[in-house]
Amino acid sequence: MIGTILNAAAVLVCGLAGQFRPGSISRMAELRIKVFLGGATFFVGLRLLWLSLNGSFGQFLKQFTLAVAAMVVGAILGKWIGLQRGSNAIGRYAGKLLGGSKPGFSDGFVACALVLSANPLGIAGAVAEGSLGYFWPLVAKAVMDGVAAFSLAAKFRWGIAAAALPVLAWQGTLSLGSATLAPWLRDHALLDSLGACCGLLVTISALIIFEFKKVELANYLPGLVLGPLFTWLLR
Repeated sequence: MIGTILNAAAVLVCGLAGQFRPGSISRMAELRIKVFLGGATFFVGLRLLWLSLNGSFGQFLKQFTLAVAAMVVGAILGKWIGLQRGSNAIGRYAGKLLGGSKPGFSDGFVACALVLSANPLGIAGAVAEGSLGYFWPLVAKAVMDGVAAFSLAAKFRWGIAAAALPVLAWQGTLSLGSATLAPWLRDHALLDSLGACCGLLVTISALIIFEFKKVELANYLPGLVLGPLFTWLLR
């Protein structure tokens, strides 16, 4: 749970430090951070995808095709379920709390906890960490969350730092659950397909950071389940 602990620690430390900052982060600094985080997220996603694809060229191609198919079908299923609509609703509610005229501890705590915990990158990162021990997506998310906490701390004070607790609880639960399931997936040769789907989802999230394209990332989450399922059915 290295990545999960780092993520929660980043929210806590930056949430505390941000209360004593002399001024806001400059626009140029924000742009540089965004470019760095986008590149780092793209790299760790592609690396996870590469590490999860192995064997002969034919096996490599089959694994990659199944992973892409799982993400495409997962996006369709996620749209039908309404995952992105739910995520957008959470974002709007958090935005109302953050934009309130009289911000308080509870506003900052609830808004930050919802936004940071419901992040699809955090879900994919926690699954990758628990099942594969690959914690780098959560390291990238830790930096993002730390910057956000630092920026909001001056307005919402201790509520932002306190949001580290639900982040730790939620991502830690996902990570431990994935770790429990990992031996079964490994015994049935399904772990690599899960890793490939996680890698694709993390890579796609970089497009959002770079603002290249508006991607409904939450809709892709069912692909994490469909990847191993497709591999099981088509072996």
